[in-house]
Amino acid sequence: MMLSTGRLKLRPFTRSDAPAISALAGDPRVARMLVDIPLPFDEAAARRWLRSSLPELRLGIEREGKLIGGVCYFCNFGGTTSLGYWLGVEHWGKGYASEAAGAMVRHGFECEKMQVFASAHFADNLASGKVLRRLGFSEAGQTEVWCPARGEITQAVTYRLTRAAAGYQPARGTVAGWLGLRPLVRSAIGTAPGPETVRPPA
Repeated sequence: MMLSTGRLKLRPFTRSDAPAISALAGDPRVARMLVDIPLPFDEAAARRWLRSSLPELRLGIEREGKLIGGVCYFCNFGGTTSLGYWLGVEHWGKGYASEAAGAMVRHGFECEKMQVFASAHFADNLASGKVLRRLGFSEAGQTEVWCPARGEITQAVTYRLTRAAAGYQPARGTVAGWLGLRPLVRSAIGTAPGPETVRPPA
């Protein structure tokens, strides 16, 4: 599946993306804002990340033919869909996170009939909070999440966006919930600057 925005193309990752993913997400400034990127994050680790079989829609963010980040969502048990996104450092502050994440949210509500989106960011990633609020998300609470790049449990802020709050009519036959077995805390931790997906230690 592919999605297009005014400036970006969202398309499936491929194995050939591993070097770019390693360089972008392996930057400590990015990795420390994520819950599924350890350090160091070399090309072999990026290939393992690409092979992960998590139940999610995961797309690369491409700008003028160049991979600049990633965006995903996955359905949790109970009908909540978790949103995640990340960008390479040189692409922060240009509105790409809002553009890509907004496209995913619209696709989820309009095409997949999702009921509720959730997301999160580490407490020191204030720019991601701005991205989520710009998309209409409301702060829902706080939690603690393991960050492998930091090597410690880190405070995070959680957010929610319902169909009604986003201006959509109630949907029947929703697919939300059929994919997920993971708890809400394994939701994304937004980007700009920094990206994510929240996962507690195994």
